[in-house]
Amino acid sequence: MSASPPSTVFVGVSGASGAPYVLRLVQALAAAGCELQLCVSDSGVLVLEHELELSAQGRDAVTAAFLERAGVAAEVYAADDLAAPPASGSSFPDAAVICPCSVSTVAHIALGTTRTLIHRVGDVALKEGRPLVVVPRETPLSKIHLRRLLELAEAGAIVLPAMPGFYSRPQTLQDAVDHVVGKVIAALGFAQTLFAVGRGPGLKPAGESAGASGDGRALPVDRDPQRIAAMFGGIAPRYDLMNRLMTGGRDRHWRSVAAREAAPTPGDRVLDACCGTGDLSLTLAEECPGCEVVGLDFTEAMLDRAREKAAARQRRGLLAPAFVRGDLLDLPFADGEFAAVTVGWGVRNVSDIPRAFAEMKRVTRPGGRVVCLESTQAPDGAGKHFHRVWMGHVVPLLGRIVTGDATAYAYLPASVQAFPRAEGLAAIMAATGLTRVRYRRFGLGAVAIHVGEVPADVAPGATQ
Repeated sequence: MSASPPSTVFVGVSGASGAPYVLRLVQALAAAGCELQLCVSDSGVLVLEHELELSAQGRDAVTAAFLERAGVAAEVYAADDLAAPPASGSSFPDAAVICPCSVSTVAHIALGTTRTLIHRVGDVALKEGRPLVVVPRETPLSKIHLRRLLELAEAGAIVLPAMPGFYSRPQTLQDAVDHVVGKVIAALGFAQTLFAVGRGPGLKPAGESAGASGDGRALPVDRDPQRIAAMFGGIAPRYDLMNRLMTGGRDRHWRSVAAREAAPTPGDRVLDACCGTGDLSLTLAEECPGCEVVGLDFTEAMLDRAREKAAARQRRGLLAPAFVRGDLLDLPFADGEFAAVTVGWGVRNVSDIPRAFAEMKRVTRPGGRVVCLESTQAPDGAGKHFHRVWMGHVVPLLGRIVTGDATAYAYLPASVQAFPRAEGLAAIMAATGLTRVRYRRFGLGAVAIHVGEVPADVAPGATQ
């Protein structure tokens, strides 16, 4: 295990079977805040295309489709580019992982022969004493294969075969994948939370967060709806206070901008999905006093807080939003029922982002708008460096002090890293059939408001 978690990781993809492993690996590393370098061999391109069913051909197109599927960004290097920065010890990344690692790649690194950048990176990692994790998957292994793996281990590499364990009681194929990837990130020095650890009656059910320990940066739990609901339910009493502290109160202004972008007019019905404690729903009601606002969330504790605020507004003689329990991925409303739909800091927590936008588009009438207010990865520059420290270190500390739950506020920055960048989210919205998709950044680039419109000539609920 490395002394401290790496900040930059080279990920090599060779021609062995195992694309789901590397897909999950890059998501996990990005969620931990790592900068990724990616190199896919020619055989690796074929594996990614086939096993992930990517509708792309050619190295560049397949690599781009892979990163889009993963929802992460990476510096991409060609396999034949032996002059690339990772090939030099003076500009080598903090660590390297080859996943999946073919036995041919194992042999080249063990023998010190170089035909591709992946081979070269493995060789440089060993000579520079940098962490190198190889994830072979092929079976059975001959004596020659075993000798080469032993040589790598003796040279300092971590040989971590893709062998899922079953003591964490995996319920799905993804659980089995997570077990292997969890082992990899633990070997790099991260406190993994992809699978439960322990044994006997005290073992947590598969899928629960295993927590974090030591100085490793914890990775987020999966976006299981029950787990997400439980997490937000636990922080509901101090949720609003934390929002003010995290944003310096600027979240109120951003909600006002989002409400105005929805452009409702008196008499319109507006849906605020993933409404949480109701702040954006109430902002919509304030911006359009004659509108009928409906807030939806699947966390009852959050809705309780929202209803308290609505009751206070009604006592002042003002029209207040109605709050209902429901799921963004299966909205309990008719096609074209709303003039606009908003979602504030909610899409990042769902398991199927395209489906979420498809549902919001479905319930929006032709000519209406879908508005998304969400945290995003800041562009390179001062804003990115500030938010890496603020969200990665200060906010989890604040969360522990204010709410008593550091895990929920460690999840926040990690989930942002695993979330599509602003331009990627705009592409997802456009792919669902929304038109005139645009976005603006706020908060030093770390917050974005996306707006898309339902075509006026499309029947409610229709897909394009």
